[in-house]
Amino acid sequence: MKKAPALLVLTFSLIALVVAMSGCASKQPLLDQIDQQQAQLNQATQRISQLESQITNLNRQLDSTKQSLSAAENDRRTLQNSINQLNSQIKQLEAQRADLEKQVADGQTNASTLQRRINSLNGQIGTLRQQVADRETMIQEKDAEIATLNTTQQELNVTITSLRTNVTTLQGNVSQLQDEVAQTQASKSQVTMILGILLALAVILAIVGFARKKK
Repeated sequence: MKKAPALLVLTFSLIALVVAMSGCASKQPLLDQIDQQQAQLNQATQRISQLESQITNLNRQLDSTKQSLSAAENDRRTLQNSINQLNSQIKQLEAQRADLEKQVADGQTNASTLQRRINSLNGQIGTLRQQVADRETMIQEKDAEIATLNTTQQELNVTITSLRTNVTTLQGNVSQLQDEVAQTQASKSQVTMILGILLALAVILAIVGFARKKK
């Protein structure tokens, strides 16, 4: 009859130990899950850092492009203003030439002198027209430069917007992963607590069993 309680205690002790060992085995998947989630979290965080670095560099390029575009547009305006001034001078000289030509046609006695003045005006007008042509060529080059800069600016804006969208998505993933890690760690803590209780119970039952066995 005395052996029965001791045997019962020993049985409970073995059961507690088996349950504790099973708990240790069930704890490992949680640890593996935490490692996996933490690796995903680190990867997402690193990717966000890379994307933000790219965005910073692209913003610098965008600022530089905007400055270049502004300078090119200012240059174009300056060239156009210069052309307008040159055309105004050409009109004035052409008006003077027309007046001199009229005087020659009217049979003025100083026709040779008038013709020299007309020739001089023709030279000035030709020079001014060449300057206008040169500036018009420069404007065409500026227009091509401005078009390229506008295209670059648009492409940079699209790329930056896309990267910012990716960052926002990844930040949402990071937040979700952080919640999942917290939940898994909470589950691990619960399992650890249960294991502690079971192990403590196993030790107590074992002590009680050995004590009764000695009696």
